[in-house]
Amino acid sequence: MIEERTKKLAVTVSKLYRRGAERNIKKIIAKSHGADIAAVLEALDADERLSIFQMVPTLELKADILSRLNETLQEEISVVLNPQEVQEILGQMPSDDAADLLGHLPEDLSKQLMKGMSTEDVQEVEELMGYPDDSAGALMSPQVLSVDQTLTVAEAILFIQQTDEDLLRAIAAGDEESLAFLYDRYKTILFSVIFRILNNRAEAEDVLQETFLQIWQKARNFDENRGRGFTWIVTLARSRAIDRLRSVVSQNRIAEQSAVE
Repeated sequence: MIEERTKKLAVTVSKLYRRGAERNIKKIIAKSHGADIAAVLEALDADERLSIFQMVPTLELKADILSRLNETLQEEISVVLNPQEVQEILGQMPSDDAADLLGHLPEDLSKQLMKGMSTEDVQEVEELMGYPDDSAGALMSPQVLSVDQTLTVAEAILFIQQTDEDLLRAIAAGDEESLAFLYDRYKTILFSVIFRILNNRAEAEDVLQETFLQIWQKARNFDENRGRGFTWIVTLARSRAIDRLRSVVSQNRIAEQSAVE
């Protein structure tokens, strides 16, 4: 019964999102429990999920929702948000939930977030993060993927069955179809990561294309023993965006100096 209610709520929220009815979605969020909102987010596509999470009105509710999501979605949302906002959300979580979230994030982002925490909080979180994976509370969670609605049933099944690591191995071997699958899976998430750095849609779209070109060229360099495919892909996107930002800033500075002269 509860699962059926969640499905209906997810369908309603998705329809409202497509209609641009943000006000109605916010009313639903205001009347819903954090657990229900988390369940709805897990049923949505990546672009819907990220936008609707941003509509959550308070840090306390965002913390409650984020702590209830599976680790794949926790990472998906956290890498797109501004690090300062993630720090503020962490500040609203119990220490064990914060430690759990930090343990799932890319190492560089996790270290960056911990720099903004108090010494006492860092010590407590580090102690909790030191617990072995097979201790109580270490739960397995399913991976939730966004599937292009234009795919045939056969293509959708193939898409779901292939992990990021499978796709990267195939791309390294020269499989263009796997690159297309990976693009469909992460184009929305990566665009959000890039746009937050550049704050320019045209530049972000350009860097997104550059990122996937780099994935095509460097897929053979990916080592799954050193981390997840998703983390490697997000790191590439961040690096390309930061490089572009530095280039734009430099070009603007040169243009300003030329104008003065």
